[in-house]
Order: sequence, then structure tokens, then C-alpha cells
Amino acid sequence: MQIVHYIPHARFKITVFRSGNRYIVKFDDTDHDLSLKFREGEVGNLHDVIASVDEELLGQVNEIFTNMSSLRTKRFQQGASEFPEII
Repeated sequence: MQIVHYIPHARFKITVFRSGNRYIVKFDDTDHDLSLKFREGEVGNLHDVIASVDEELLGQVNEIFTNMSSLRTKRFQQGASEFPEII
């Protein structure tokens, strides 16, 4: 797998990889990452992959990360109350 492109963005680090017959777009923020894989035939070339990262997709990724953060926070708060107090 090799890095073929970085897509600039204010909040996310967006990296495009090429692995065999597919492209992988990885979105990273501070606490989470999300990867989308495009197989041969789904996209024509690197330009098509870059063009697919539009405002609609970025909004959906942001929503997924927000949900993941909420889940993580909820789970952490539940887990913290299960441990006995240590003096």
C-alpha cells in the first residue's frame, strides 16, 4: 500500500492510498479514523477518487465521527462508574 495523495482539509487529515486494484481514502481526526475502499471499476482513476471527497461526503464523515465521539464518551462514563473507588 502506498500513499498517492493528500487532500487538504481544515479538520481532517485525508490520505489517499493505492493498494493493488483499489484506492483507500482514510479520514483522520484527533480520536478517530475512517477508511473508504474503492475497488477497480467503482472509480476510474485518482482524479475520480479526489472528486468523490466532496462537501456531502465530508459532512457524512463528520456526522460519523460525532456519533463515534458520543458513543465513546457514553461508554467511558458508564465504565468509570463500574470501578470501585480506590483510596
